[in-house]
Amino acid sequence: MELLADRDPEEARKLLGLALTLTSLGRFVEARSHALQALRIAERADHPFTLAETLTGIGGLSLAQGDYDASIEALERARRR
Repeated sequence: MELLADRDPEEARKLLGLALTLTSLGRFVEARSHALQALRIAERADHPFTLAETLTGIGGLSLAQGDYDASIEALERARRR
């Protein structure tokens, strides 16, 4: 059963905020988990701004981890939104 929150852009933004906070604390595994959950919601919601915002956050997370290729990929995908 799909929940309403599974398509709610606001829920995606909350999860992204949590992911960004965890990134700033160096808790990258937890941050990535929340960021990917936010991405799934943004994709299901088909909400271009939230999707671009989430991809930008994932790009920042990847950059903080030193994964430059993944950062560029996420940021390029955000730019296309």
